[in-house]
Amino acid sequence: MMTERIEQDNLDIGICPRRKRKKMLHILNSVPDDTQRKLISTLSLGYHTMEFPLYEENTDGDYDELIELIFEYDEVVSWW
Repeated sequence: MMTERIEQDNLDIGICPRRKRKKMLHILNSVPDDTQRKLISTLSLGYHTMEFPLYEENTDGDYDELIELIFEYDEVVSWW
């Protein structure tokens, strides 16, 4: 309730609330080469990013975490 009032007061005087950065998840099926690295870096500008390498040894728990991450992140990119 108090937060809503503060946000409304800020809007009344022209202060915009801070925007939340979008999150991007990169799922890597193989080790990225230099070109893929450049593309990943370019796509990631302005985002909070995380990489999930599938080519490494993963346990069932890791794949459960991946499923949660897919629903948590705003954008998901899978790289071959």
